[in-house]
Amino acid sequence: MTCDNTAELLAITLRPGNAGANTAADHLDVLAQAVAQVPAKHRRHPLIRGDSAAATHAVLDWLHEQDSKRGRRVEYSLG
Repeated sequence: MTCDNTAELLAITLRPGNAGANTAADHLDVLAQAVAQVPAKHRRHPLIRGDSAAATHAVLDWLHEQDSKRGRRVEYSLG
């Protein structure tokens, strides 16, 4: 996962070659790691983008949960 503003790599997870298709748990793990890398003052209003693999109820629920935190406004574009 990268930061668009700076092009820095925020998080990555290496998986075994025989691992199944990506799961929502995989996406949430990497997403949480990536958000944690962003300085706190810039976490207040992030825009999170993902491809169709990230368009799951679990990821959407997590994004809504983050958006409901006081002082934070999370926007997203998935698909």
